[in-house]
Amino acid sequence: MLELNFFERLENYGHTEDLQIYQGVRERKYSVEHIMPRRLTLAWQQELGVNHKKIHQKYLNQLGNLTLTGYNSKYSNKTFIEKQNMEKGFKESHFVNLNKVPAQADSWSEREILKRSDELIEMALNIWEYPQTEFVPRLHEDELIIFDGEQTFTGYKIRGYCFQNDEYQIVATWKEFFVQFMRELTEISSMPIIELMKGEGSNGLEGLFSGEPSTTNSEVISGVYVYIDLSNVRKMGYIKRLMELFNLDFSTLKIDAIKYSNKEENFEKDTEFVD
Repeated sequence: MLELNFFERLENYGHTEDLQIYQGVRERKYSVEHIMPRRLTLAWQQELGVNHKKIHQKYLNQLGNLTLTGYNSKYSNKTFIEKQNMEKGFKESHFVNLNKVPAQADSWSEREILKRSDELIEMALNIWEYPQTEFVPRLHEDELIIFDGEQTFTGYKIRGYCFQNDEYQIVATWKEFFVQFMRELTEISSMPIIELMKGEGSNGLEGLFSGEPSTTNSEVISGVYVYIDLSNVRKMGYIKRLMELFNLDFSTLKIDAIKYSNKEENFEKDTEFVD
């Protein structure tokens, strides 16, 4: 329900009377709506143009294409203009902030999705102001370990890492590192991971990603979850194969980790080494 709290704050920004969106969803009055629908009809394909497959795969579950409605079943796979002008459509929506762009747009394509994303992000930055600080994370004196594709880091405690640049990322556990690394890969391109989620390919990565949440996985991007109940050997093995899939040099990943003093301390402090 995290995204619903997010939408509630965005919609109520600047309002004199708050809408109880979270409660409305729990009571099934509201639901999340994909403006560009999950299944593209011929009319939607024509509206999106020759690159409709690429646009659909890239933007379906992104912020700019998601909104709220109390009429999800009526919207269905209707064209954008139909959704916009129907009774209680985007032009008549009481979600003024969330549906400002859909209410005013002449069509719905990559340009409008990106425009709406930018506007919602700008609104979010006004709601959650970024703190001003002079703090700069300090690298540990020990040298970072350059990944060569072979290290498993069994018996090591992670403190942070750098990936592709020199920006040091602090992490507390190997699971946190694993999920954060996957999210950074999706920023490079989400398509390979979406294809893996669909079960396409046979490169030893089958079953790592899924479209269903569970107690043993964590969300990478909206609707895509990565399995995390893994030993360090398997985590690093998957990272190796993914970096090969993305054509990334292993040396672009540097890990700040220290070896535990003994096996007992290892298992007491970090049980993630066990499958």
